[in-house]
Amino acid sequence: MNVLIKEIHYNAMKNQYDEVDFQALVSDEKVHSVAEIVLVNHDKVMGGIV
Repeated sequence: MNVLIKEIHYNAMKNQYDEVDFQALVSDEKVHSVAEIVLVNHDKVMGGIV
């Protein structure tokens, strides 16, 4: 079964994840999603578009 992570509940006091919610994906059905991109060592990029 293919799934998408829908929501994550993180407990900073305990430094752990309390709950992770998933959404089942249906074949041939479009899904709109947002993803956070974290650039590591972006100062090392000499040129171009990041």
